[in-house]
Amino acid sequence: MLPRERANWFDTEGNLYVSPPNKPLSDSVVSLCVAQTDKTPLEAFARGSALDGIASRIETKSESGEGYRLTIDRVEDIAKELSLEIPYIRCRRKIEEIRAFLTHLERPRVVERNALRRAQEIAFEWNLPVAPSRRAMDPMDRANWHETEGCLSVGLQAFLSKSGAEFLISQFEIEPLQDFVAGCAKDGVACSVYRRAVATGVEYYARIRRLDQIALELAQEIPFLRSRKAMSQVKTFFDYIWMPRKRIRRNVDAARKVLGREPICEWVERASETSNSSKSIKRAPGGYFQPGR
Repeated sequence: MLPRERANWFDTEGNLYVSPPNKPLSDSVVSLCVAQTDKTPLEAFARGSALDGIASRIETKSESGEGYRLTIDRVEDIAKELSLEIPYIRCRRKIEEIRAFLTHLERPRVVERNALRRAQEIAFEWNLPVAPSRRAMDPMDRANWHETEGCLSVGLQAFLSKSGAEFLISQFEIEPLQDFVAGCAKDGVACSVYRRAVATGVEYYARIRRLDQIALELAQEIPFLRSRKAMSQVKTFFDYIWMPRKRIRRNVDAARKVLGREPICEWVERASETSNSSKSIKRAPGGYFQPGR
C-alpha cells in the first residue's frame, strides 16, 4: 500500500491510542492500530509500511480468531508512519489523535531514550493543520473507503432503492463524504450525501442509487479493491445485472455495457496484483514486517 492508501485505512479503521496525560510515563502506552476482518488488506498495509522502513505486526483480534489487527507500537515507527500519512488525512478526529501523540512526545522526562529522541525530531518537523485539507477523492481513495466504510446491497437488502441495488458510504463526519461525492462528480458518477439519526447522534452517508451509476463507480474502483468482502459484493452486483429478465430496463442495459461480461475471477486477480510485491519483505522475530536486508 502507498502512504495515501494507508492514510485512508487509518482514517476509517485505525486508532492512534495515547495514554492520558495524567498517567505516569512509566505506565504510558502508545500504539497505532488498524483492525479488519479480512487479513489481506492488512498484509498490504504491512508490506507498504515495511518498504518505507516501518515495522508492524499482524495478530488475531480476539481469541475466537474473528478479525485481525495490525499494530505499530514503536514510537519512532509511529512518527515515521504519521509523517507519511498526515498530508492525506481527511477526518478531524484523526488530527486530534495526532495532536495527543505530539503532546505525549513533549512531556518532560528524566531520561530520554534514543528512539524517543528520533521520534521527536521527526514529529517536530510536522506542519500539522488545524483541520484536514479538502480535496476530491480519486478512484483509489474511493475504493479504500468502499472497503472500510462502504456497503453495496443488492435485491431485498437494498431497502432504500427502487432500482434493486444501492451503494452507501457512511461516516460521522460529513467532510470526507463531500470529498467522495466531489470525486464521483469528476468521474461522471451521480452521488449525494444524506443524514440520518442513529443511537449515537447523527450519521452521514453518501449514496449511489442507479444501477448504471453504481456500475460506473465499480468499474473505476475494481483495480484497487483488495478485501474479499468488497469483491464478493461486486460479484453479487455483477450476477444481479446479468440475471435473466423478461424486460431489460434502460439502466440495467447501461450497467451491463459498463461492466461487460468479463469473468469476476479476472477482476480478483487484477485487484490482487495491485498489492505491493513481498519479495523484499521478511517477517522478523515477534511477527514484525521489516524491509529485507
